[in-house]
Amino acid sequence: ICSSTETGYDSSYGALNQYCEDNKKQALFSYFEKNWDSCRDMWANFARSKFFTAGNTTTNRIESNWNQVKILLGHKTRVDKTIAGLVQHQIMITHQI
Repeated sequence: ICSSTETGYDSSYGALNQYCEDNKKQALFSYFEKNWDSCRDMWANFARSKFFTAGNTTTNRIESNWNQVKILLGHKTRVDKTIAGLVQHQIMITHQI
């Protein structure tokens, strides 16, 4: 469900529910309610609009950053060096935005 407003989300939610009822797909709707609607604040566009995303709504940027951290720190780094490296990397990313 892609919507920038809660009203739009609720409308699409109702449409999905109706579709699942009409096509005997109640298991699909139950899955959606349990695994997605229950945590919609974490993924729904309307609910995430209060968070700064720099326009990125996927995890691509995060995954890219973690890959860079792994390259910078290696796999056998001490905890204090890991934290210092993470902070330094985050400062660098913040300056790029």
